[in-house]
Amino acid sequence: MNLFNDLDKTIFREILNKYDYKIKAYKKGTTIYFEGDLCKNYDIIIEGTLSIQNIDNDGNLHTLCNFKRGDVLGEVLIFSSENFYPMNVICLEDSKILHLEKDLVIKICQENIEFLQILLLKISNKALELKNKVKILTSKSLRDKIINFLLTQEKIQKSRTIKLKITKTDLASYFSVQRTSLSRELKKMKDENLIDYDSKTVTIINL
Repeated sequence: MNLFNDLDKTIFREILNKYDYKIKAYKKGTTIYFEGDLCKNYDIIIEGTLSIQNIDNDGNLHTLCNFKRGDVLGEVLIFSSENFYPMNVICLEDSKILHLEKDLVIKICQENIEFLQILLLKISNKALELKNKVKILTSKSLRDKIINFLLTQEKIQKSRTIKLKITKTDLASYFSVQRTSLSRELKKMKDENLIDYDSKTVTIINL
């Protein structure tokens, strides 16, 4: 969810004018947070793209998801009793991040009910995303994983044409399979007229 879309622009400007915050610029390739770092801030992406990544025991790089302008980070971790980043957060391009410290977030929530409502909405949506991911990853077969993923995205994006926010290589990592296995199964589903796809989208035809 994009904070700039959710929060009235007038209220957002009022928050920026009223409170003490930090905006930092980061170069492409910079690791903003390492796995295990303490989450101290509620972060809003002003410019650029961030990627959530980890490296497995075999040295393979996995991308969980990407975040763009208006997306937020840390809204769940910052209030957790175990507020450590579980993965690395890396800039895919030059980026600017607005950092709000925990005490400031609490103060803004106390003084601005709309900001509080949006924060709670985002935390709730993150919990639902985790539930959906568990459902996908515990599916018995790769096809079941693909179907559950597409049906979930159909609800989120409100369209039968699903825009892929990560590459198919990263999607294969998300499913914990090889890229070739994913490509093979997608082709089978296309041949069976269940889906259609190109490099950036997957269209649901008959699932």
